[in-house]
Amino acid sequence: LVGEIVDTFPKVAKKYGAETKYTATQAAEALNFLALAGYKTEEAIELLPVVLDLAIAGGMDLASASDMVTDAMSALGLEMEDATRFTDELARTAQNSNTSVAQLGNAILTIGSTAKGMKNGTVELSTALGVLANSSYKGEEGGTKLRNILLSLQAPTSNAALVMENLGLKIYDAEGNMRGINEIFVDLQNSMDGFNAEEVDKVMN
Repeated sequence: LVGEIVDTFPKVAKKYGAETKYTATQAAEALNFLALAGYKTEEAIELLPVVLDLAIAGGMDLASASDMVTDAMSALGLEMEDATRFTDELARTAQNSNTSVAQLGNAILTIGSTAKGMKNGTVELSTALGVLANSSYKGEEGGTKLRNILLSLQAPTSNAALVMENLGLKIYDAEGNMRGINEIFVDLQNSMDGFNAEEVDKVMN
């Protein structure tokens, strides 16, 4: 593996250094981060363009983008074939919400494996974090909020159950299956329409 890296990575780094706004040195650093994260040589090379696109979309340096992508994918149990779709979702959410790619990455690392069971996967996760960001809960704070929301929806305290009942918030469908978190979030936003900041904080906490 070391021999493959020594022989191959410089050539790949030089290629992307010539074709993108990043230098060959920066591309090489990103490849090294991917290798350190456990990706094989061919996997790191395949993943590099994905990381490059995300770094450009998020205004990030390549090393940080590489670190964020590998950590987030590991936390969510994603495979190589999920990388492009996942990073596209992050970039799209950052573009359409009051947050950044880096903040979304921090949120995902905070919520961690709690998000694995979300009904509609990473699409739902990204959208939910975007909704929270629009309510000023970003980065680690947004991840903590979403993690606590998921846990409280699945096993609410008596006070939380009362708040949800007062808001008319339905967590499970007629068949007893948990609804998608985005559907619940839309209903929650609608039920809080007209609330001031203090009232929103009471519900979210």
